[in-house]
Amino acid sequence: MIKDRYPLLRNRGHHFRYELGVPVDLTLLLGRSEFAAMWLGGLIAYSTGFEVSQIGVFRDWSAITNQTATTAPTLVIRFADGLESREVGIPFMPVPNPPPNWGMLREVQGQWNKSRWFWIWSVRPLPPRGEMTIAASFEAAGIPEVTHAIDTEPILEAAAHAVPLWKSHKE
Repeated sequence: MIKDRYPLLRNRGHHFRYELGVPVDLTLLLGRSEFAAMWLGGLIAYSTGFEVSQIGVFRDWSAITNQTATTAPTLVIRFADGLESREVGIPFMPVPNPPPNWGMLREVQGQWNKSRWFWIWSVRPLPPRGEMTIAASFEAAGIPEVTHAIDTEPILEAAAHAVPLWKSHKE
């Protein structure tokens, strides 16, 4: 049996591994407190969905005393048609063999240490035209839920330009 030398590349987004995605210019401050700050640091659009990066820094790690899944950063994506998903980031790397139909919002990769954290989230399907709401919180770091509404047109336009890497998928 041949061991996969590039599991992150193979598993990243799972359903996006056959395309070259298109970046969308999107940076949002998702929240900050006296102890930490977090932001949305990028979005890559694919023909069937997109990935977003949630990034943060700790100003004072000692104020964060209970590092459990229930105190980790949370992300909410809400489409104009009412489809919504809320997930809590749990540090790990990478997703072990996710099924191709694993849901609207899923964590692809996440890590943190005493100075910073990042999560890469996979979102599928593409949002409908209109407004998409992004909300985030990190209560253990004193960051309450902050909500942003963005127009989905740039995401949909970028997704239309995603480039297939091969003519067919190899299973």
